[in-house]
Amino acid sequence: MTKKRFGISIDGELEEKIDYYKNKLQVTRSNIIEQAIRLHLNELQHLEKNHECTGIMVVIQEKNTKELEQTIEEHKDAIETVFHLHKKKKCIHILFINANSNTVIDIKRKLTEKKITCKFIPLDYIPE
Repeated sequence: MTKKRFGISIDGELEEKIDYYKNKLQVTRSNIIEQAIRLHLNELQHLEKNHECTGIMVVIQEKNTKELEQTIEEHKDAIETVFHLHKKKKCIHILFINANSNTVIDIKRKLTEKKITCKFIPLDYIPE
């Protein structure tokens, strides 16, 4: 596979994390970024085809925010259950979602725009 070179701009905090793991794992920045992109694209691939899906979204924050609470309220028809706990100074929400994939995309977009870490894990869909 041919490698392509391009420039990106990222938050300074992300650069520090990349450098930390680059040194810890003894790999290149490119390797860290390529793995992260590959994982993210695999997650997005699930949402490529419009469908009804069931899954969980794990949301991790430093503290509970109004933005998360607003997003949960806006999508209360799609979010069937919310588990909320605190561990190691982190606020963790586990959202059980049963909705159209476009709704899942909307929830994820709203959270990531607010720099809230989240990951959707589908439980019932296998791409064709």
